[in-house]
Amino acid sequence: MAHDSSIKVSFCLPVHNVETYIRHCIDTILDQHLGEDEFEILCIDDCSTDGSFDELMRLSQLHPQMKVVKNETNRGVSFTRNRLIDLAEGDYIWFVDPDDFLVSGAAGFLLPIALENKADIAIGKVISFPDGYEPKEIHQGSGSISFSDKKNPVSFYNTDQYGITSCG
Repeated sequence: MAHDSSIKVSFCLPVHNVETYIRHCIDTILDQHLGEDEFEILCIDDCSTDGSFDELMRLSQLHPQMKVVKNETNRGVSFTRNRLIDLAEGDYIWFVDPDDFLVSGAAGFLLPIALENKADIAIGKVISFPDGYEPKEIHQGSGSISFSDKKNPVSFYNTDQYGITSCG
């Protein structure tokens, strides 16, 4: 996956009919406390029927680290994510659903730890919000950092407050 590039993180977004959310999602990715040359934002529009593609094109004009591609036909999220992996130039891939947002500086916090420990994967906490709920503030807890290797695998996937297991 790693290429001859300074890009450390490829934020990969499979996009389909998320015009309402995409700008906020991109704004939170841009607030990750990474240098402009350390990350890219890859978006593949899977034939949205709303204004998602137009909004992506508008945002990509403002942010040179964004690359936007469009599937020729609707192929679904699995095909689109695999295509994103093929296009990614970063050492790490971070899948972001376009209706998600990232806590400010999360990648800037995780990346040095992952690099220092030569980690293959970093898993963060997931917080779910009911439709229409806008959090006023998100508190970053001290959290814990766990490591696993092939010789001593550990299962430590986080769950949200609803008990849904996610990793990213």
